[in-house]
Amino acid sequence: KAVNNVNTIINKELTGKNVFDQKQIDQIMIDLDGTPNKSKLGANAILGVSLACAKLGAKLKGQPLYEYLGNTNSYVMPVPMMNIINGGKHADNNVNIQEFMIMPVGAKNFTEGLRMCAEVYHSLKSVLKSQGYQTAVGDEGGFAPNFSSDEDAFKNILLAIEKTGYTSNKDFKLAVDVAGTEMFDEAKKIGKDGYYYFWKTNQLYSQKEMIDYWEDMIKKYPICSIEDPLGEEDWAGWQEMTKKLGTEKDGTLNLDYCKYCYKDGEFIDKVDMKEYIEMCSKFGFQAGMTNEEMKVFCEKLFPTLKRWKTK
Repeated sequence: KAVNNVNTIINKELTGKNVFDQKQIDQIMIDLDGTPNKSKLGANAILGVSLACAKLGAKLKGQPLYEYLGNTNSYVMPVPMMNIINGGKHADNNVNIQEFMIMPVGAKNFTEGLRMCAEVYHSLKSVLKSQGYQTAVGDEGGFAPNFSSDEDAFKNILLAIEKTGYTSNKDFKLAVDVAGTEMFDEAKKIGKDGYYYFWKTNQLYSQKEMIDYWEDMIKKYPICSIEDPLGEEDWAGWQEMTKKLGTEKDGTLNLDYCKYCYKDGEFIDKVDMKEYIEMCSKFGFQAGMTNEEMKVFCEKLFPTLKRWKTK
């Protein structure tokens, strides 16, 4: 079906269009599909055509794909996320959460961010050794010590950031890949369908308790990204968690807070909303910034915008 959609519907609309206008090509397909989840034409069909056009454009320009996309559309490198402590199915330790990561949001560029991450990684090794923890690594290269609780991972990472001379929340924020589906499935194995089981430490959480757990962690630590905190089939849980936490710490722009560029349903300078959201997120925008923090952030990122609005 996807192939047929490409050869018929999409082919008809894109024939004769400029292959170098990637944004127009993508927007035509998005509009043609007209659904929020690409269910009419199929995400595979749309993505396949988009990539094919991008690769063709790069070939015609004689450039590698990354260079073509960067130069043509002025995209920027995202803030790196470095996995420095492993748990869950990725390590033979007693930590349930699968990945603990650091994000150098205070870095000026990707190169500096990568260097900062490497410094904290080596600092963490020293911090762990000084407390008698093992410094063997898990499946993805992060350290895999046995802590008294999963929360100890956050504490030790913050200590490593401090020992390196950086400031948490300013220079670095934290991220996690919980792999909640693993915990959801482990609970099923012990007859607790709909619960979450930290099987390595024998802790059982209800859906509400799991959401409350992450709300508590977010309040205690500078966490700006949480991947898979719940089971992939726990639809009711995702709705509740999004309602409770999604507008506060999801690491992306939230229009409830973005009062400078956005007003009364429209951006002040008539720019593309999606492009701004993606751009700001990559440069470390965090929902919950004060007015002054937001203004400094926006003025630095978009020096051409002069007409600021306040709450």
